[in-house]
Amino acid sequence: MSHAATSLGRRVRHELVQYWIICAYLYVCFAAIVFYKTAVLRANGIEYAPYGTALVEALLVGKFLMIGHAVGLGDSHRPRRMALALLTKAVILLLFLMALSAAEEVIRGLIHGETILASVRDLWGGTLLQVFATSLLMLLILIPYLAFKEMARVIGPERLRAILFARDGAPVPN
Repeated sequence: MSHAATSLGRRVRHELVQYWIICAYLYVCFAAIVFYKTAVLRANGIEYAPYGTALVEALLVGKFLMIGHAVGLGDSHRPRRMALALLTKAVILLLFLMALSAAEEVIRGLIHGETILASVRDLWGGTLLQVFATSLLMLLILIPYLAFKEMARVIGPERLRAILFARDGAPVPN
């Protein structure tokens, strides 16, 4: 096997591992939101339990995040303060995710014979308050994700992994 093929194989493997890590994180977050929504609705006598949607959403949003990272979205503008840089990148990625989600819904709707307006009408809940709430939740999901990604960039993925998974009192490599 040539060096280029080996290098490509490693890169594909790395990208797939990153994708599944992102999807697992997103699934936990989305499933928790669905679980909370189910509990609230059941308390009011309404049956609701679309746990499969959390998985599908995690896979789609994970794919969109990987695309955003691949094109370097939010990387060109780096404020000097890390907190501001994280917030800026989270907002940029949020807007990107919203645009791609809307485009995907429009394409899906057009395939099924719906109008563009009908396709996006219920995308984030329908009302302005629901769109704001969904956006805020997604922003709160993106911030820790990006913070861990930035910490891995700054201190190195191996050191971050060692810090996160070391036993209490075990030395962490520098």
